[in-house]
Amino acid sequence: MNKFDNYVCVGDYVEKDWNGLTLRAELFHDEFITPDFFDCYTKEQIESWKRGEWFFGGLVVSLLSGDIVIEKNLASLWGLDCNIVDENSYLDEVAEELFAEAEDDARRVVAELFHKLSKVGCQVTA
Repeated sequence: MNKFDNYVCVGDYVEKDWNGLTLRAELFHDEFITPDFFDCYTKEQIESWKRGEWFFGGLVVSLLSGDIVIEKNLASLWGLDCNIVDENSYLDEVAEELFAEAEDDARRVVAELFHKLSKVGCQVTA
């Protein structure tokens, strides 16, 4: 699995190979969360957030084959603070946990796809 950079932007992602397909955890902007939802941020951190120096994001895991998205949002987690510290390594940990969570749904999606393809006469091999 590749890693998130120390400074992240909306649209950044990490990927993991999974049974010949790809699981992708992509970073989105969480427009519904503000520091006011929590009591752990200092006044300086809140002012920094208002200046756009850091943001709240969400990681969304999708299943891909090459550049083709097979299934969006197999797993997600929102309200993640991004760029508030010098690095964002915890995003890699969150992505790994979401990949593990998404695997059962990915198996189901692939099985349903194989079933649908076989119903229309496609020769499908695993």
